[in-house]
Amino acid sequence: LYAMTFIFLLPFMRLYMEGVEDANYLDNLLPILFVSIKLLVSSRALAGATITYAGHFKKTQWRSVLESIINLGVSVSAILFLRQYNIMWGMYGVLIGTIAALLYRANDMIIYTSRHILGVSPWKTYRKWIVDFVAFAVVFGLTKLVPIHATGYVELILYAAGYCLVTFILFGMMNLIFFRKHMLSAFNYVKLAVGGKLRRKTKVG
Repeated sequence: LYAMTFIFLLPFMRLYMEGVEDANYLDNLLPILFVSIKLLVSSRALAGATITYAGHFKKTQWRSVLESIINLGVSVSAILFLRQYNIMWGMYGVLIGTIAALLYRANDMIIYTSRHILGVSPWKTYRKWIVDFVAFAVVFGLTKLVPIHATGYVELILYAAGYCLVTFILFGMMNLIFFRKHMLSAFNYVKLAVGGKLRRKTKVG
């Protein structure tokens, strides 16, 4: 989903802002920053839930404070630095500060959860990051081979449908190759969940 958002955000904005000339909304860097933030937030979600469920929140509370300090410090520094070059200093500075803080906290939570709660190596999580990042990069590379030149929303949706299918297959295959056990567990869970719903509907009917 994030790969699709990253790829199609600018093509959508080109159509949506067509004819608008009061400001330049087509900034190539902004999709990278926004998607990076969402990826980092998602990457630490499971670790954060594990810390909470294990009752380790108070033990790691000072790390959350440090995250806020990093966010504020880097944001202000980036804003002051970028302001000298007449860049969109406000938005860029805040986004860069948020990414810096999330990079620290996401890695910190993953390492803490792996070592102090689960008793496993953080490398297991980082392997997943690397595999998905490679898949992400391959999908982005496809945009260079098959550029998106949509002149209308219907054409854009058709492009998106094709890319969505390719992305789904690529991510699925790579995760099945490197994390076969996890993927099979996920498939079995979905199968049981769907089967349970069907059985309940049959009983009700």
